[in-house]
Amino acid sequence: MDVTTGSLSFSINEPQSSWSGYSMNGAPFIGDNGWVFARTYSPGHVTAFNTAARSIAWRSAVGYVGQPAYRQNVIYAQSGQTQQLQALDGLSGAVLWSWPAPGAFSPCSNVLVADTHVFTSTSAGTHAINLSTRQSDWSTTENGTLALSGGRTLLIISGCDTSPSTIHGFRVLPL
Repeated sequence: MDVTTGSLSFSINEPQSSWSGYSMNGAPFIGDNGWVFARTYSPGHVTAFNTAARSIAWRSAVGYVGQPAYRQNVIYAQSGQTQQLQALDGLSGAVLWSWPAPGAFSPCSNVLVADTHVFTSTSAGTHAINLSTRQSDWSTTENGTLALSGGRTLLIISGCDTSPSTIHGFRVLPL
């Protein structure tokens, strides 16, 4: 978008995605190299858009659910097909590592990443996965949508697009 006029500068078509008018429960994000990353509606691939070349740089091999997270050229996404949290290389889309989730991912769950841990929520609970060891250092049976407050408090909003929801707060960082 042109910031002075508000007009569209260009668009990049993602031909393998279809949208049925439902919420994506997510948003695109911009990587360190200026590429835009997004989880498509169906089948849920993570797609890397090279904005300089105005083309698709890569598309993930499997589908994901919820909102991925990005840190230092790594995308952390929840695979609904393999039931794994996967770390994808931002330049190639290759799976760098994965963590087997003890439960199903919810379509409205999200991933959070901090300096030392990545947080993910499944039907079995919420986990803090150590980025160095790739093991769960902390968990709770509470699950839902995740947010970090003040850099140390993990907030878990229970429910999936339902009300009333409950907010649970946990002091988790530094672990």
